[in-house]
Amino acid sequence: MGSRMMHYCIAALLADELSIKNRSEFMLGGIAPDIHGLMGVPKGVTHFKDTYASGTKEGLN
Repeated sequence: MGSRMMHYCIAALLADELSIKNRSEFMLGGIAPDIHGLMGVPKGVTHFKDTYASGTKEGLN
């Protein structure tokens, strides 16, 4: 839950700073990656990172 709120707050600040016209879609895009649990997929699928068979996680370059 904390992560969703953090993503929402950051998206709201960015929407204001960048004068985003379609705020609703932008806000949805800010929190959508955190629904991976409801989708039944690993977090690595909805976030920009890979999880390897060894269990290590690497950010995408």
